[in-house]
Amino acid sequence: MFPFQIRQPRRYSQLGLITVSLSCSLVSQASIAGVSTGGMLNQFQNQFPTIYLPSVGEVDRRRFKLPDATPGDPTLYVERFEFTGVKSIDLDYLHQAFTPLQGRAFTPKQLLELTDLIIDTYRAHDIAAVARIPPQDAKNGTIHFEIHESNFVGTI
Repeated sequence: MFPFQIRQPRRYSQLGLITVSLSCSLVSQASIAGVSTGGMLNQFQNQFPTIYLPSVGEVDRRRFKLPDATPGDPTLYVERFEFTGVKSIDLDYLHQAFTPLQGRAFTPKQLLELTDLIIDTYRAHDIAAVARIPPQDAKNGTIHFEIHESNFVGTI
C-alpha cells in the first residue's frame, strides 16, 4: 500500500547497555592490570568506608506478649502443654515457662502467640528455633507444640 516501509524506532534498555559497558570496562581493566576478579572486588569494597555504630546496650529481644481476649472469641480450656522436637535444651525450661499458663482458657490468637514464648525460651539459650501448633484434637485440655530447632553444619 505504501511505497516505503514504516519502521518503529528501536528502544534499547539503558540498564542493559550500562551493564554491558560496565562489565566490558571491568574486564578490560582486569586484563590490563593483571588483577583477578576477587582482587578487583576487594579494591572496590575498600572504596566504601566501614561505619561503626555505637552500642545501644542490652537489647530486649523477647517477643512474647499474651494479647487480651476479645469478647465473643471462642475459648479453649488448657490443662497442660506438650512439646515435641526438643533436643538442644532441657524440657524443664519449657515447662517452667508454661507452668503459670496452665489451667486457663485461651482464644485461638492467644494460643498462636504462645509459640513466641517457646522461641524466647530457646533464644535465652542462644538457640534458634521455630514452634508451631499442628492440627490436633484439644478436647482433653492438652495443647501440643512441634518445635523445629536450628541445625547448622560447618562454619563460615
